[in-house]
Amino acid sequence: MRLSEFKKEIKEYIVEILSEDEDEDTTPDEDTLDKQAAAAAKKEKVKTVSKFKISQEQYNKLKKTLKTVVDKVKELDKKIKDPNTKQSELKDLKDQKTRKMEALKQFIKKPELVKAFKERDVKVDTGDLIG
Repeated sequence: MRLSEFKKEIKEYIVEILSEDEDEDTTPDEDTLDKQAAAAAKKEKVKTVSKFKISQEQYNKLKKTLKTVVDKVKELDKKIKDPNTKQSELKDLKDQKTRKMEALKQFIKKPELVKAFKERDVKVDTGDLIG
């Protein structure tokens, strides 16, 4: 038997089986097929549920805030170490740095920040400011 004959025989067999299962009255029209396809698509659509309790948006916000605070502390540190900084400004800069460091220490202890970073198995990086 040739391959083309074999394919033709299989097609005839499939058509025969399908025609036995359907009556002429129950043959679906195009609208019905479209509705069935739409229903199937809805069933297949998987609702993406995050495995994290802290949303990615909230995580990104926390991460951005952490980076901003760390950058501000580093910037103040550079100004303090700069030899061109005036003595009158130095005390104010040190006070600002102290306040920012306290805010940073409090922020990295914030439960939702700790939880968000822990869920993603990411270490809180303060740029060597806090051990």
